[in-house]
Amino acid sequence: MGTQIRMHAPARSMAIPPRGQPAFLPGRSLTHALHSASVRPTLAGEREDSQSGMDVQRTALNRGSGHDFSRVSILGNRSLSREITDSKISASGTTSISIEYAPTSKDKSTKIVFIQVMRESLDGIQSKPSALNPAFSYQDADTTAAFFHVDYVSGEKDPYYNGDDPQDSGTQGNATASPAVKATMSDAPTMSDAAYPTGSKLKLWEFRTASFSAAGADQGTFYDYIDWTFSKEKGKTPTLKIGSTGTGSPGKDFLDALDLWDKNHAFTLPKPAAAPPPKPAPVPAPAPGVFPPSPPPPGPKP
Repeated sequence: MGTQIRMHAPARSMAIPPRGQPAFLPGRSLTHALHSASVRPTLAGEREDSQSGMDVQRTALNRGSGHDFSRVSILGNRSLSREITDSKISASGTTSISIEYAPTSKDKSTKIVFIQVMRESLDGIQSKPSALNPAFSYQDADTTAAFFHVDYVSGEKDPYYNGDDPQDSGTQGNATASPAVKATMSDAPTMSDAAYPTGSKLKLWEFRTASFSAAGADQGTFYDYIDWTFSKEKGKTPTLKIGSTGTGSPGKDFLDALDLWDKNHAFTLPKPAAAPPPKPAPVPAPAPGVFPPSPPPPGPKP
């Protein structure tokens, strides 16, 4: 499908905005976020990413509740982590964001999609989406205790941003095509001043967008991920910040939110193929002219 921009604001005939958040959001401490040079959301159970250079922002936005979007944790066999050091995910944009993943020669996916997990903040307070906008009450059940949830539109059947639902947008990647097809997506959060709850003035959305193999020889593999935020102080120009990237598992909080969504929506996330059983050791053939040894005699009957 062609690349489209999915808005995070009420833009349909229904009260529910397309993908993502209401015009006001749950979440986290914004004071540092609005003044930080850039941003990198972090999740519990991941490794510190030395490339980000965004410690103040990372602390302000994500560590208040002990959940860190910048460590790696692979839980069970829910995902595989590629052993590569270079990230092939990239993003650009100032008022909206375009993200793409360029397959590498090691990738075997025939369906590369994006999964986006997010968390909202309003004046530094985390809460479920409905507390900020009743139109997003359908996301409450999909929000973890840490206030992370899959970014999706009501009615979707898969958790993918560029998946197979009519609401989805972007291009699915294919590492086996010749030439390989990049996975692409776009997002354009918006925050109207009129939508701020009385007395509120600071809003923040934190995002982690991960590329994932949904089909092919390496299905169930998370490739790379990228972090970004969108923040706004009432009456001022909003700020979109693109953070750093990582490779492999997107972290425990991300996976917890994805697991909850899968459970609530009866969706089975593709898993890595089971490893074949080891082959039995070959039995040496008897030497020519030599009979194989006779089995031992049976023991005495009781």
